[in-house]
This record gives sequence, structure tokens and C-alpha cells, in this order.
Amino acid sequence: MKNKFLLPVLFLLSITSLHAQYNIKQNNVWAFGYHAGLDFNTGSPVAVQTGIEGLYLGSTGPNAYFIEGSASVCDSNGHLLFYGTADSIWDKNGHRWPNGYSLMPHKNSLGNDTSYEGASTDEGLLIVPVIGNPNQYYLFCLEDASDLENWGDMHASRLYYSIADMTLNGGLGDIVTTKKGIKIDSMLSEKMIAIAGNSCDIWVLVHSMDSAVFRAYHVTGSGIDTAHPVISHAGYFDSTAAYNTGVIKVSPDRSKIVVCNHLEKTGIELCSFDPNTGTVSNALLIDSANRTYGASFSPDNSKLYVKRWDASYNMLTSQYNVGLSTAIAIINSRVTVDSEAGGGYDTDLRLGPDGKIYCDGFTSTRDSMDCIKFPNLAGTSCQYTKNVVALVSGSNAYHAMPATEFVKPLNCVLSVPEMGENEQTISLYPNPNGGNFILKGRVAKGNEAVIEIINSLGQSVYKETFITTDNVLNKQLSLGNSMPPGVYFLRLTASGEYKTISFLIGY
Repeated sequence: MKNKFLLPVLFLLSITSLHAQYNIKQNNVWAFGYHAGLDFNTGSPVAVQTGIEGLYLGSTGPNAYFIEGSASVCDSNGHLLFYGTADSIWDKNGHRWPNGYSLMPHKNSLGNDTSYEGASTDEGLLIVPVIGNPNQYYLFCLEDASDLENWGDMHASRLYYSIADMTLNGGLGDIVTTKKGIKIDSMLSEKMIAIAGNSCDIWVLVHSMDSAVFRAYHVTGSGIDTAHPVISHAGYFDSTAAYNTGVIKVSPDRSKIVVCNHLEKTGIELCSFDPNTGTVSNALLIDSANRTYGASFSPDNSKLYVKRWDASYNMLTSQYNVGLSTAIAIINSRVTVDSEAGGGYDTDLRLGPDGKIYCDGFTSTRDSMDCIKFPNLAGTSCQYTKNVVALVSGSNAYHAMPATEFVKPLNCVLSVPEMGENEQTISLYPNPNGGNFILKGRVAKGNEAVIEIINSLGQSVYKETFITTDNVLNKQLSLGNSMPPGVYFLRLTASGEYKTISFLIGY
């Protein structure tokens, strides 16, 4: 009787872990700051040198280059592909792509040259897969507010997209010339994230600069729907540049959104998100007195960490219990887990593939990373630890973290392009089984396919890569009794799409 009640729990745990994206191998290498990087492929972060650099400020030392909102992506094995800022892209070897410049046109709508503006945005670059094409990626690039502040341009803070193709530049990748710097929107804040939907789709979520309005652009196998963003009204502020700076982040289960603000208006808003529709709702104001910039949720979605300033410009790292039901309860749960005197500079937080949260360490040279070791735990039990990783000599993380994580679509059905509209149906039998079963389906001939089995803890316990020799898949897997009884998920990936099947092993 005990196992009958346990299996649904294991099933739900498996679903939750599969929805999380922070720990997929595509997020295993980060590039940020001035030539800084972290590689998580060994399980723990290892400092590496990258080619990334930001806007030159004309000074020397760790503050000479200013950059926010970088992004990077690896392949499904954790091998780095490329990385960049809102306006430049580098290949895995640290060289700028031949066409990886000027992803945002350098003239604003007033005709002013803005070559030295718009390249440092809180969440300036977002890398999103082109669904159905494993060699291509959308690069969403978001300007900062310089054109509005410096020139009075009322069409400032523009959103653009370009398409990157990894078959170009000898396999190192480059921008498709005819798909570069295409404008989508304007008058946006510096907030931008990608969230996986539930139907092989992705939502690119941005926020209005001057009102409590979210816009979610839908990315599907048909492309980007730039004409019909999903509009949501959720929040408390309504004035010029009210939401200008500070990040937005999503919880691993995609149910919550946090909005940080730290200039015109200050504070933290916590909202609900619906991955089916792309809508944002139920805003709670959990802080209105402090400037906040960076944030991250814990792996189990129960805790929220933010970087905020007090009245004396001390940098505080605070924890909130966002599993509580009311704004008052969440506000009263706040605990300061770290404090730095005079730390009044912007820095973000990011959940790593190892389940720990990382941020720029507060040192005079900005050459180390701090870490929250156990972010699911309440209060100081989370163990905020300083200087856990020393960056490579000569690199620094000044005013920088890789703010946006890569996400891939969920619940995609494998298709066979040469068979028109026929969709693949994958079957696994017998189910339940004792570790030996047959996988049947239809796949594209001559392509690489990957079978991966994931246990109830979200851990990969079996992986096999093979080349399909026919359109019909008929493959027997013999795991024997190497897998303990329980619920498992088999994911078959081919032609850039995948399908996941749950099955039960019981002896």
C-alpha cells in the first residue's frame, strides 16, 4: 500500500525537476564582466577566461569596462557555443563573430549617434532556440534608457532580434545577414527573460518602462509572433521611467515572477505567471522602501533572494519566504543573510547548475564570486559564503553577472520533416517493466538521436547517442536490474525536438 501512495509523489517531483532549466547542460558555462567566466561541467564552478568585455569607460583598473546582462549557451553536452552582450557576440574561442557587431542600430529615432549607449542593459541579451532548427538561435537585444535620458527620444529602449546560425563561420557561428537588428518594440524597461511554455513554445517577457505592463512575445515552431504580444497589467507604479532598471526573474517551476526596481521607483513586486497563456497577474508589493537590482529564486521555489540597498547605501542580501500566502507574511519573513558596508553598486544573483546561487563578490578588484550554498534553507542556514571562487587573474565581474539563463521548449513532439504533417508517436512497452523494454516510433532518417533516462530526483541515469538508419525506430533497451524501482522519464531527442515518456520500473 505504501508504494501506491508514493508513486504519484515521485511522479510530481519528476515533473517539477524536468521543468527547471537552471540545471540543464546548455547553462553550464557563464561569460560575464571583463574576460570572466565560470564552467560548471565538473559539478562545481571553475573559473575560466573568456573574450567578453563591455563598454570602455576611459579609466583603468577593475572599473574600466562596464557591462550588464550578458548571456551564453552550450550544446546539450555542456560544450560552450557562444556568448555575448546586447551588442556583440563572441565564439567559443573568444573571438568576435565576423557579423556579430551592431545588433542594435547605432542611430536613435532622432538621428543621434548612440554607439556608446545601449550596450549595457540589466538584462540586455537573451538567447532563445529556434524551435525545430537545432543550428539556429534567436538573439533578443534590449537597449538601455540612454536615448531617453540623454536625447529625450520617446522611442527609446528598443527591443531587437537577430538570428544566429551555428553552420556559419566554419561551424563557429555567426549572425544571418538578412536577419540582423530587426526591431520589435520600444519604450521598455531593462527587464527581459525567457520562460518555457507548456506546448513546445517559449515566452519572451519584457516590461514597459513607465507603467505596470508586461508584454509576452510568443516563440513557437512558426517563429516569433511580434504582432500580438500578450499584454498583462500587474504592478503598482505608473510614472516616467518607473520600471526603468532592475531585473525580472522567474521561479524554476515558472509560477512566480519577481520585479526589482531601483531608480525612479523602488521596491520589489512578486507576481504569478501562467506558462500556458503568458499572462502575469496577482502582483504583491513586498518592498517599497529599498532600491533593489538583482534577484534569484531558490531551486525549490520557496525562497527569494534580492540585492538591495539600505538608507546608508549598504548592500544587503535578503531572503524572503515566498511560499507564504500574503504580502504581509512575506514581508515579515525577510531575513538579511549578508551585509556589505558602502556596497552601493549594482550586482545580480543567479542560480547555478549545481543548485547554489552565485553573485559578484564585494572586493576592491571584483575578482571573486560569493555563493549561497543552501538556498532552500531558511535564514542564515542558507550559508551566504564570501569569495568561494577566485576569477582568472586579469578578469573581473564589475557590475556584471550573466543575468539571463537559456531555456528550451517543453513537451515538443518529434516530427519527421520529409513526411509532411505526420507527427511522430513514440511508444514504450511494456510499461511497467523490469528494466527491459522496447521503444518504437518514427524519426528522421540519418540524424543523430539521443535517449536519456531521468530518475525521480531529476538526475540523468542513462544516456545513449545513435544515428538513425531508418524512419522507423524499433529499439530495445536492456537496463537489467541496474535501476531501482520507481518512476522514470525517457526523453528521446532528434532533429532538434524531443518527446518525454514516463514509465515505471518495478520488480
